Amino acid sequence: MGRVFARTACALDVPKQYRADRGSIAAIAAHCREKTHPRARAAVASSVMGERASTSDKATAATIAFARMGSVVVLVHGSTTPSDGEWRAYLSFLEEIVVDAPGVLVFTEGAAPSAPQRTAVSRLVAQRGGRWRTSVVTQDTVARGIVTLMSWFNPDIRAFSPGAMAEALDYLGVREADREPLRRRVLALRAQVAGALSGVAGEIAGSTSAAVDALLAAPLASLRQEIAKRSVRPPPR
Repeated sequence: MGRVFARTACALDVPKQYRADRGSIAAIAAHCREKTHPRARAAVASSVMGERASTSDKATAATIAFARMGSVVVLVHGSTTPSDGEWRAYLSFLEEIVVDAPGVLVFTEGAAPSAPQRTAVSRLVAQRGGRWRTSVVTQDTVARGIVTLMSWFNPDIRAFSPGAMAEALDYLGVREADREPLRRRVLALRAQVAGALSGVAGEIAGSTSAAVDALLAAPLASLRQEIAKRSVRPPPR
């Protein structure tokens, strides 16, 4: 526990220009991990970034998936940094936004965009007004602590644990009637990032409400196990 507090507190040592930039959360996370745990230097992907909006209702490929649900944009990260091609697709998705100030729900296993990717999306957001509320949902304690710290300088971004999904949606102003479809969409996108084909992802997203809650809170490895179980069923007699 002491190490977690040390990692979070060490972000205060980061130069002010980084702390004031929402897109620098990943860099701060890396800084803190290096400072408090030298062996973690090769695993610098433990942070998050809130993104913004778009239009069509499509999702992507391997390391990220995204969609728009009403006025909320959902971005799901896996455990590795997105490829430049995937990030360009996400930026194109954002450029189609028709809502001036959408809410953004970021769900991450701990991965984050690279520095150039963060710069590109920050520039796009600035061009579109720059004030999009962002809820970052992650199991990574260090990432949550750092996002909370960043919120002192950027009040539009907040971090939540997977068990606090209701609070994350409250912050974005999501109506009660829209919450169940949104939660199921997030799960389908997580399943996609975990490697599920669209049919299996849709089947998982159609689980009972309790199962959806459990799978949203579960690590990606557990979701992959569920995908594997559903993907190798014997053919019907």
